[in-house]
Amino acid sequence: VLTVDAMLRAYALSEDKAIAEFIRKVGNFEKAACKLDGNHTYGGEPLWYCDYIMRHDGSSDARSGSMVEHSLEIAATVAWAAYFSCQSDFPDTSLINLADRLYDSYDAGVNHWIIPTGPGIGNFPFRVSPWRKYAWEYLPSGSLSWIMTNLK
Repeated sequence: VLTVDAMLRAYALSEDKAIAEFIRKVGNFEKAACKLDGNHTYGGEPLWYCDYIMRHDGSSDARSGSMVEHSLEIAATVAWAAYFSCQSDFPDTSLINLADRLYDSYDAGVNHWIIPTGPGIGNFPFRVSPWRKYAWEYLPSGSLSWIMTNLK
């Protein structure tokens, strides 16, 4: 995801088709790495997440609990892959659907981590730890609303 974020910046300057193709291929990898998880702690229907560590045969490795907290930045990468696939000879609209499903997973996770009754005095309204979580969720996903709006 962080590599795609940097490559998008490079593409914005160069419009190099090789960069667009690279991002499309990363999106296809993310699509292969995404799994539906019915055994998560957020309640409700099964959620999509991207496997944090995946073996060569597609099975999970070193997984501890659900990985839906990474769904927002993965959704952004998948959405950009969809955008570049639509600009290529290989349009893949399933990437748009996956980006939507990943956003739904992120939404369920965020709603789980918000304290519904509000924070106590001097406390924050979110149960988010570690602090770096804000950077990994929001930095590479800043363009998600724009790209999803322009894909539909």
